[in-house]
Parts: sequence; C-alpha cells; structure tokens
Amino acid sequence: MAGIVAGALAACNGAPVDSNAPPPPPPVAVASVVVTPSLDSVNIGQALQFTAETRDANNAVLTGRTVTWESNATGTASVSASGLARGVAPGTATIKATSEGVSGSSTIKVSAIAVAAVASVTVTPSSDSVDIGQTLQFTAVTRDSNNAILNGRTVSWGSNATGTATVTVSGQARGVAAGTATITATSEGKSGSATIKVNVIAGSNAECATPQAGWLWCDDFEVSRFTSYFEYDSAGGNFSRQAGVGHNGSYGMRVKFDQGMVSAGSLHLAFGKVPAGSGLRNVDNTTNVYKELYYRTYVRNEATWTGGGADKLMRATGIVTSAWAQTIVAPVWTDPPPNENYLEVDPYTGTDTAGNLVSTKYNDFANVRFLGLSRATTPIFDAAHVGQWYCVEARVKLNDAGQSNGLFQLWINGNLEAQRTGLNWLGNYSAYGINAVFYENYWNAGSPKLQYRFLDRLVVSTQPIGC
Repeated sequence: MAGIVAGALAACNGAPVDSNAPPPPPPVAVASVVVTPSLDSVNIGQALQFTAETRDANNAVLTGRTVTWESNATGTASVSASGLARGVAPGTATIKATSEGVSGSSTIKVSAIAVAAVASVTVTPSSDSVDIGQTLQFTAVTRDSNNAILNGRTVSWGSNATGTATVTVSGQARGVAAGTATITATSEGKSGSATIKVNVIAGSNAECATPQAGWLWCDDFEVSRFTSYFEYDSAGGNFSRQAGVGHNGSYGMRVKFDQGMVSAGSLHLAFGKVPAGSGLRNVDNTTNVYKELYYRTYVRNEATWTGGGADKLMRATGIVTSAWAQTIVAPVWTDPPPNENYLEVDPYTGTDTAGNLVSTKYNDFANVRFLGLSRATTPIFDAAHVGQWYCVEARVKLNDAGQSNGLFQLWINGNLEAQRTGLNWLGNYSAYGINAVFYENYWNAGSPKLQYRFLDRLVVSTQPIGC
C-alpha cells in the first residue's frame, strides 16, 4: 500500500514511477534486552523504576521498540506497563522485559520493613479569606497512625466549588466569585480540608460576583475570562489584563498604542442565536433572538493622551451567515478631526428597507445603509477631559416588522448624550437578532505616539446597566 501511495504521489507531481523498485529493507531485529538495575532491593510498599534497552546483534542500541513488563511473583513485587516495580511482600521476584520475543530480566528483593501508610492529612491554614482574583497557598502534611510526619507522599487537591475558588495541583487557591469553598487535600485515600471565603473587593469594580437581572455577560477582569470570548486578540501583548490599571485600582485591560499602531487588540463576544459555520461561540448557550440590548464599558485614556478617541471603541452587531454578513451594526466610535474628541453613534444595516439581506460579508460597506449619526456633547478625549474614567453605555432596540421604531442611544456617566430614533434597522428581517458585541482598539490613521488607554467593567445586558 505504501508503494502504491508513494507512486500515486509521484505521478501527481509529474515524477516517473519505478514499479520495479525494490522494497525497503526490513527493520533490524532485536537481539537482546538489557534491564537495569540488574539487582536491587526495596521495602514493602516502596517502588523502583526499571528500564529496558533493546540492542541488535552487533550490540547497537535500537530505539522506538515496544517493551512489555512482567513479574514472576506478583505476590512479592508487581510491575507496571512502564517498568515501575513495587514491593508487596517479603521475598525475591524476577522482573522481565520482552521486546519482539527477546527478553531480559533483573532481580528485586523485597524486605519486610513496611512503609507506614498515611493515616491523616492536615491542611493549613484551616480557614482563611481572599478577595476576588487573589490567591492563597495551602499546604498539606501527611501523618501515620502514630502522628509522625510522612515525607514524600503524593497529594492531590480539589475544590468543592470551582465557581467560587479554584485550586492548582500545588495547593494554590484563587478567589473567583463571592462565597465559601472547601479545599481538600487527599493522599493514599485519606483527606483533610480547609475553608476559603472569597470576598468582593471593597470599593472595587468586582461586580461580576453579583450579576444583575438581564446580564448576559460581565467581565470585571478580576479573574481571566478570555476563553469565553470567541476571539481575543492581544496584539502581541499590547492588549492585556493587568493588576492596578482598572477602575478603582483593580484589574483591568491595558491598551498600548505604539507610535503609528493601527490595531491594538480586541475582545469579541457572542450570545443567542448564531449562524452555523461562523465560528461564533455564544456565552449564554441559547438560540434566543435578541431584539434589544445594552452594552457598557469603562474607558480611561492616560493624562497625556493626544489624537482623539482612537476611532473604534465598541459595537453591537448581527452576524447572520458563515461569511459574517451583517444585518445591523451599532458602533460607538469617533470621527477624524475636527470631531475626534467626541463619541458618536453611527448606525448602519446590511438589509434593504424591506428586510432583504444585501450584505455578503463582514464590513460590506458597498452594500449597507447608514442611518445617520448622532454625536455626544462631552469631548471626553480632549486635553481637559483625558486622565479620568468614563462610563460609556449604549442601547440598541431593533424595529418591529414593517415599522421605523428602532433606537440607538448613548449614555456617558449616566447622561443620555446621543441618540438616533425612528430607525428602520431590518425591515421585516427576523432570522437573527443582535448576537455579538466587539470591544475594539483600532485607530485608522495610527497613533501619533506611544500612549495608553484602559478598559474595564464590560457588561452586556437585556436591561439597563447603569454606572
């Protein structure tokens, strides 16, 4: 079969096929198996690793050969498929390794001194508390029936509430959400446990621990949630989660725009009904068709920021085909000069007024209808306003079939500053609703210098969010 495939490939590549080519030589046979150590001893319960080396008739080492292991006295010493022998009872056993019908062996002597079994496991600290996102190291001490400490024992860790606190294989716990969890250490069937209480950081932005009614998504970055987004572009580390950069000094996302940089990373989130083959992985595991949505971020540009709003900030959209054709797009962004310091809503749609889909791909600007922009009144990106946090929330409400009653609104720090009303977003189109929100750092002309902005407290909801 290999010759046929090779010939077919050669023919496909235009190379001549030699049907009379001799077959490849057979592999060199195993002539001997050498087991090491050749002789050793263990106590009852202890383990010893054996290794097997396969060699040819010239005593050259052969690699990649399959080896099987066996003990001639499993009541004295057992051996695993990888050659790990363990003492069971006093006596002597032969450990044999076999490869291609050829065997080698070694002798193991098992002494009557039994290894003490683990009788108890003590976890310290027995109870403690951490804030969301913080870590706490637990340790486990194993003891025998006489309360003597046993060293070198394998310990496994677990949490009974991973949604509240997780724990690593080394016993480091991390607070995930407000509540209490039990951290358990287990060794040789014996367990000990401790309690960890996870607190919301006082005065911080850790609101995801207590999500509100209607929230489809919340990310306060107190823990890493990147795997829930269907796309996270870190821009080579320029868009990254970091401690101390968020609202009230908590965790947040740092955006580093190098001089001339256009794309500094993004977070793409999906929810509700999404088209097959699109790659959109929704966070709510539903097929809901959302016709009204609120989405929010907190944004702060450094105090020395220049150049305006860096164009893109966030957008809601409806992706309706595997090629990412879009029905509605609801971007919150800025214009080039002279309006670069003001956020605006600039709605557009990929359907005609009757509701027929005319968009064929993502950003299909040749086939969209712009519905008119509305600009905010506060220049949050000028020299007098940068350096402080702003709560930016948008609302999209799709029109009812056959009516022009859709909305697109924008609040800054709780004040309604821009809106478009009377919108015919979709005509009669109803197959999909709003199913994605993008948080973006994309500057069409590139940043004029190296500078930073920060994002935090992302929420997507079917009800008003607030600041």
